[in-house]
Amino acid sequence: MLIYPTNISVADNNRRSNNRKCKIFASILSIKKSLFLYLLLTFFFLYSASVFAKNHIPTSSQLEQNPLQLQFTSRDVDTLANTTSKQASDLETVQEIHTTVDQHVKPHTQNKSLRSQLQAQAKHDDVHAVYYSPIDKQAQLSEFEQLEQAKNWQLKFSDPATTNWQDNWFLDGEVAQVVHSKYGMELIAGPVNLNDAHHAVLWTKQSFLGDLKIQYHYTRTDNEIVNVNILLIQATGIGNKQFAKDITQWNDYRQIPTMSKYWLNMHAIHISFAAFPMVNENPNNDYIRVRRYPAANPQEFNDTEVKPAFSQTGLFKTGMTYKMTWMKTNSRLFLQVEGDDLTKQYSWDLSRFEPITNGRIGLRHMFTRSAAYKNFKVWQLKQLSK
Repeated sequence: MLIYPTNISVADNNRRSNNRKCKIFASILSIKKSLFLYLLLTFFFLYSASVFAKNHIPTSSQLEQNPLQLQFTSRDVDTLANTTSKQASDLETVQEIHTTVDQHVKPHTQNKSLRSQLQAQAKHDDVHAVYYSPIDKQAQLSEFEQLEQAKNWQLKFSDPATTNWQDNWFLDGEVAQVVHSKYGMELIAGPVNLNDAHHAVLWTKQSFLGDLKIQYHYTRTDNEIVNVNILLIQATGIGNKQFAKDITQWNDYRQIPTMSKYWLNMHAIHISFAAFPMVNENPNNDYIRVRRYPAANPQEFNDTEVKPAFSQTGLFKTGMTYKMTWMKTNSRLFLQVEGDDLTKQYSWDLSRFEPITNGRIGLRHMFTRSAAYKNFKVWQLKQLSK
């Protein structure tokens, strides 16, 4: 029988134990390295996503600065919002993404060419959702520019608005005034807030037919942060016995120009601009909102709204002159505002409403509001013969 020395057996066991410890230690080091690399890659991914979002995803205020910047289908936008929200670092960012999408992207016109452009970009970058991307300025503005630069605009009305306003205009409102100043023809509503007799509405004597371009210089002359200015495009009466299509036949009814007398009894496109809520303390809380008169009844005034509305525009500062250009077709309304080193454009889809094709242009100031108009011009788009 062989007897192994005890000291050799002990040494062998020690070696085996040490080898096992080394392997365990090496395994632990390997796990730590992998975990470190994983955390490093995760941090890098999150940082890259944050930088991308900062550089490529516009905020609500940026979209308000240029509301024609982006156009998407609703499906693409929903995918974008849901995907980007997962990458957002906090709840406020998620809410801003969804607010931006809901208020400033979804409402805009679908654009097949632009959608194809975005999808191609997404495929190139190997992503699975269409994301925000800056679009060439010419592509953004081509619809406005093509219409504005059409050669078949015919000038139908031109008033420097520096003298004799009664030659081209007539006035609703017992307290309202029109005076001439360095800014042009200044329409001044009465000074008493919430008194309907203190509204002012100034109408063109001339009516206008078809697609129109309206342009004027606008200077706000009040310091109010409540109530609104309104442009009324192609206004006529609803055509019954009391409210004839020719609104001059019921001028007396409007000598106290209560708002409901207009939105219940006229066909017109209404645009509030340089507008503030009737209860307001924020001087930056202005808005632009479009409506299509009439409302079916007094309870359905809100149904006249043409979305989207735009808030906190940064425009229409007191004493600052802005060049405003409106273009209206049967299905579309455009606005461009230039002034204070800014140019902003807005558009609305009118297609869910019956087209308005004929009527007068009106300027309405609610009580307490005043502003001046100069170089007021109206063009009609002549239909080219086929």
